[in-house]
Amino acid sequence: MSEIDVTLVFGQSAPYKAGQDLKDKHYKPPKEFEHAKDYVVARIPKGGADGHAVEIVECRYPAAFYKIVAKPGCNSMGNAQRGFTLTTGSDGLTDRLVWVIALQISRGMLEVKE
Repeated sequence: MSEIDVTLVFGQSAPYKAGQDLKDKHYKPPKEFEHAKDYVVARIPKGGADGHAVEIVECRYPAAFYKIVAKPGCNSMGNAQRGFTLTTGSDGLTDRLVWVIALQISRGMLEVKE
């Protein structure tokens, strides 16, 4: 299988741009990553009434792997929302995709249901 050119998939599309803006604002990596250690590299506040506060955790092997951690909270009706965690692989799309997903979770546009 050949490598995917991420610019062909995302380019400068609105979702990619919104994710990149979020990364530019919230990404706070350590000065140096220790091999195979998890680091919280971003804390994103709840951005909508039905959203979640989100943490992005990065781990390098040296390839980067991510966890998107949606914190528990309440929705716009006052009902409890369970937290959840999504994990990623490390291909070329992942870094860009993580930020778009985190943004949508914080806005209440993505949720995991049982």
